[in-house]
Amino acid sequence: MDIRIASQNARFGFAFVKMALVPELASSYFLPQLVGLGRAQEWCLTARMVEPDEALRAGLVTEVVAPDRLLERAVELGEMISQHAPAAVARVKAVLAANATNSDIPAVMRNENAQNAAARLEPDHKEAVAAFIEKRKPNFQR
Repeated sequence: MDIRIASQNARFGFAFVKMALVPELASSYFLPQLVGLGRAQEWCLTARMVEPDEALRAGLVTEVVAPDRLLERAVELGEMISQHAPAAVARVKAVLAANATNSDIPAVMRNENAQNAAARLEPDHKEAVAAFIEKRKPNFQR
């Protein structure tokens, strides 16, 4: 999930251990990436319920909203993202996914540079530059 919004009524639990199981669906990878290994261990080993405010402080969610605002806020964020070139959104997601756990900084920078070099050749980049110069919203091809 790219952006995680929770309702004030949400509760999170990693109760696999209660069923004599281990975390699944790659949560043993993603959870420590989001909240740190120590907190992931505590949540998974105790199987206690996590309230939305704690999930926000820990980085499990990026925002907590009133229950009746949840869908509206998700749509707002989707609309904000949809204003950008689809190829650029895909590239940002790809570069973040590839580089987030890579400690080889020169390799991270090579990946970013390669993605930007390819992006500069696309019509969306040219349109973005022209729109910036002309002080208008870009009209990206969808």
